[in-house]
Amino acid sequence: MTTGAPFQAGQPISASELNQKTITYSDNIAGTSWLPGQFIVATTNNGAWLKNDVTMRKVEDDGFAAVSQSRHLHNADNNQSGGLLSDIYRANVGLLHLFHKPLGFGPSDIYTYGSATATILLDLSTGATKLDTIGTASNYLVSKLMGTSPSLKVPITLKTKMQFHGNNTNVFVRWGMNMEPMDLSNSNTVKFGIESCPAVNGNWNLVSSDGTTRTAIDAGASLEGTTTVSSSSNSRDHTIDFLPGSMINYYYHNNSVISKSTQLPPITSVPGTIPADNVVNYGLKTADTNAKQLYIWGLAVLGGIDDPGWKGR
Repeated sequence: MTTGAPFQAGQPISASELNQKTITYSDNIAGTSWLPGQFIVATTNNGAWLKNDVTMRKVEDDGFAAVSQSRHLHNADNNQSGGLLSDIYRANVGLLHLFHKPLGFGPSDIYTYGSATATILLDLSTGATKLDTIGTASNYLVSKLMGTSPSLKVPITLKTKMQFHGNNTNVFVRWGMNMEPMDLSNSNTVKFGIESCPAVNGNWNLVSSDGTTRTAIDAGASLEGTTTVSSSSNSRDHTIDFLPGSMINYYYHNNSVISKSTQLPPITSVPGTIPADNVVNYGLKTADTNAKQLYIWGLAVLGGIDDPGWKGR
């Protein structure tokens, strides 16, 4: 028998079947026997239930499942608010990566090194952290977010507001998870991100590696390097969603999503596969004597943790 199935015409109906289909009002939920799957509305504060709470007797008949009927603000320790936000964080502190700096982002948030004459500074006219190669050929900068190793077994979202400025030729620029620093050659280490270089095209390209092979596809998004950068215009949103075992989606500002399903970071990757010294990085290099700049206003990283030195409890 399927509990809760529609009644059939001409079939006898038992009291228990009617009760299972009836929403009941009660001022003593804890002290009453209920049928599995039955819905109850609290008419007064009673134990864990507050007036107007809706609950359902579990189909296993071993407790109740709360039914939400309002927005959860997580500002009180009760069913209506969904419990305390602090409890959610506490329960996930060993499992959650959350770097979220859309406000107050500055040079001190990312460790930067590079050529002696290249600079990183807080650009007061735009409000951005500005990487600048200066007009010296082969000058480069690497800016890293470092810390615990992300999990490649659960989805990851990277988000940044940034804009490249300079000529689109003789430039190397990249951003992403474990992307190669500009002072090192390309490698097949596990990674995903975006980049542009003169050997390919003048667009952003979506990059990934499964630990054996590194490949890239044209995202069809121009660097737009000739536009004047200001605090309120000519900056772009970049969002990368990593969906384990499925695909990587890249969203460039208002463009359509670009998806890549080949050479994905393996879902079977061992803890610590993404190195602690290169979780996310920005890179910029000029191959001529024209200065190149990369403006960065904010960075967000959301995902899980899979680090041998960081345990979920």
